[in-house]
Amino acid sequence: MPKAPQSIDLTKTLVSLLGRSPGEVTAWRKRIVQLEKKYGADVYRNLLYVLSHLDFPPSRAKKHWCRVLELWEELERATKSRLDLRVAVLHYFLRIQKKLKNPTVVEINFLQRAEDSVIMDELTRVYNYRYFQHRIDQEMKRVRRYDRGLSLLMVDVDDFKWFNDKNGHLAGNQALRKLASVLTKCVREVDVVCRYGGEEFAVILPTTLKTGALTAAEKVRLAVERSRFEGGARQPNGQVTVSIGLATLPTDASTAEELVARADAALYRAKAHGKNRVEAHSDERREFARFDSSLEGKLLVVNETPFSFRTSNVSRGGLLFRSNRLLAVGSIVQIELALPHSSRTWAGTARVVRVLEGEKDYEVGVKIVHAEGDEEFRFERYLATLGEGSRRSRK
Repeated sequence: MPKAPQSIDLTKTLVSLLGRSPGEVTAWRKRIVQLEKKYGADVYRNLLYVLSHLDFPPSRAKKHWCRVLELWEELERATKSRLDLRVAVLHYFLRIQKKLKNPTVVEINFLQRAEDSVIMDELTRVYNYRYFQHRIDQEMKRVRRYDRGLSLLMVDVDDFKWFNDKNGHLAGNQALRKLASVLTKCVREVDVVCRYGGEEFAVILPTTLKTGALTAAEKVRLAVERSRFEGGARQPNGQVTVSIGLATLPTDASTAEELVARADAALYRAKAHGKNRVEAHSDERREFARFDSSLEGKLLVVNETPFSFRTSNVSRGGLLFRSNRLLAVGSIVQIELALPHSSRTWAGTARVVRVLEGEKDYEVGVKIVHAEGDEEFRFERYLATLGEGSRRSRK
């Protein structure tokens, strides 16, 4: 028996193409050339294996493919009708090359189910751990080739043993299936949701830096918190929640193993800090000098309307301001600030760490979690001017 080609992602793409019946010879020729630019000559080996279960070295497979296309055109001219690609492949390997001794016609939807059984998790119907390993390696190669960001979310159900003990394992399985559905609906089509193991899921976010990953993670956390799970009322907090850890390339890691390890470590920190929260790899608690400062800003909570505020003091680590809106402690928010002598606003990601109720509003403290590019430098430069002013006033 020939050994199947190992490029899972490529094989799945080819099966999908065959299922859509892309049509005439010219269309197929263009599609395969495009795939060759992405995957290399392996595209020909995988294509012929999918179509005939014959395995050739990539260079020989490419020659066979070119001859199949020529034969396909000849058959259509001779019959004066449109023929399916599989007819040309069968004729080529059965009558011309005589490679097929006992040919069998395989339906594409059956092949699709067979491929799915290898890469899909049977319970949750998202990708499995095997596919996660393959895909994270592929995304790492794209990061190195195109110098793009890559983020990873590790998502774990809070108190899942408690859930199983109170509701039974069948209810636990139903909860995992629903969680997988919630995760899939929350992320983009290009993102990859995998069951990492047990009640832990991994979400691969291609071309995503830390600010985008924090926003995506908070969106997931809120969606789970607001979803109704059968038996969720028996949880310690009265609902099913998740804790999320994240890490980003290239800022947090240089290999796939490091990326997973650091996202997982951030997940455990989220558990230790109270659960139902998002933690990033570099999100560490530090003390910084605070300065009185009145800056106008805007705050955006996921899926809500932005609102304006004015700071009362600031530090390198966070902001303090008053708000008419009650914010949830632990939630991730996006901040914009109008810095003096700057034509554009400063933007960063923050976590709500303190909310004190007053007579008419709330005093809110947020911790700055991350700022992209030169944003961190711009904010530090502003704080440096406040520090200089403070030192001059003390003299």
